[in-house]
Formats: sequence, C-alpha cells, structure tokens
Amino acid sequence: MPAIQGRDGNLIHYRDFSFALPWQAQRPVILVHGLGCTWEVWLRQIPALANSRRVIAIECRGSGASRPAQQGWTMWDMGDDIATLVESLGLDRPDVVGLSMGGAVAMHFAIAHPVLLNRLITIGAPVGAIEAVRATRGADFDFIQSNPIEVIARKRMERAFTGSPDPRHRDWMIDMISSMNIDDYRSQARAGVIMDLYDRLDQIQAPHEVINGEAETVVIPTVARYIVEHNPRARLHLIPGGRHFWNLEEPEACNALLLKLLADQG
Repeated sequence: MPAIQGRDGNLIHYRDFSFALPWQAQRPVILVHGLGCTWEVWLRQIPALANSRRVIAIECRGSGASRPAQQGWTMWDMGDDIATLVESLGLDRPDVVGLSMGGAVAMHFAIAHPVLLNRLITIGAPVGAIEAVRATRGADFDFIQSNPIEVIARKRMERAFTGSPDPRHRDWMIDMISSMNIDDYRSQARAGVIMDLYDRLDQIQAPHEVINGEAETVVIPTVARYIVEHNPRARLHLIPGGRHFWNLEEPEACNALLLKLLADQG
C-alpha cells in the first residue's frame, strides 16, 4: 500500500485505482472515509468510479495503515494531509468526496486549499457544534472517552444501521472500527468535537454537493440544511429513507448520483 509523509511527520497511506484507458480518463477523485473507518468503506463505489477516473482512497491519520506522528491533531491537519496527497501525486484539481467525518475533513481542505480542488461532495458530514446537535455531540464524546474501542464500535454501528435489512454491513463495520487503536480513534473524535467549521462555510469556494439521508440518526438532515443555508455554492440532495452508510446499503443509487454530480459542470 503506497504511502507519503505528511507535513508534521505523519505517514499517509492511500489506495490508487484506475480502470480507464489513458484517453478515457476524466478528472481524478479523492475519497475520504469517516471516523474510525478505512479506505474499504468505499469498496462499493471504487469500481463504478474507476471505470472513468483515477480514484485515490486516502486513509486519514490514525486509520488503517496511516500513522500519526503524535496525538491531538485537528481537522485542519487532516485537511492538510489531503493537500499533501494532491501535491505529492501531482493531481490537477481533483474532485473530493467525503463521508461523515471525511466530509468535514474535505470541507477543511477546501477552505484551506481552494486552488487544489475542483468540486466537493459530502455525504452525511458534520460541521461543528450547531445548536441542533450540541448536546448529543458532547454525550457521544464522553462515551468515547470512557469506553474501549469494541464497545464504542458496536454502539455507534448499531445506531448507524438501525433498520438496516442486512446486518452483515453493521457487523463488518464493527470489526473494521474495533481494529483501530483507541488513542487514534479518540484523537479523530476530538478533532471533530473541537472543530468550528459551522461559521466558515461561506469560505468554501468550490461547488459543493451536500448529500444526506432523510432517515439519518448519526448526522441529522438539519445539519445538511444548515450547510446549504450558509454556503451559496452548495446544493442539497436529501435521500428518501437514506441512512448514514447509504453508500454501502444502496450502492447502485449512490454510485449513480455520484457519477451524475461529478459529471455536472454547472
């Protein structure tokens, strides 16, 4: 698995896919996963996207094989990791797609490095302690601080997959998150708790497609509406019946929407 060194000495691992012939390849796309996950959360999207694009699935610091130089980083640091990846691979203004925490990371990247990306797509992304989620965010972080990773993974995934017709998705995600180092997980979670992106959304200069499931219980639709209300370049896409890991549970619908939005130059 290839890796590059981040700006503060951390190690950034990523997966690189392309099934397109050279003259068929369109703009590259970077995929950014959520809290405690790895690049594998995008397994159902990569084949569809890589038929026409170079697809780079980054592993955020602390996740998978990516190793932090130290604990206590911020969302801005993780956004800088995307910038390092773009510059190291010589990517020309890629599109960036972020899921959950990965959406927040992608938004930080878009604000700090506006010339390095073309289009931003976020799925179920948090923005910070807006009033509608302040109390639950604090309670969630307290739970993370006081429990082992296996307990955290099970509680979070049971919530995320409530009503799911296929429990295998839930169990697979529990195993994925349970393999993470607890200190790394807590550092990722802390970065989300302390972020203040909610008052900087109008600084996102790239076109921003905001996707959220209407049945979301992890990042509620109110958050997506808040993003669109505070960013004139954002468009809202609410998914009827969609839950937090809509990309895993309904991959065909998710892939069709991603391909449509990525092709849209309006």
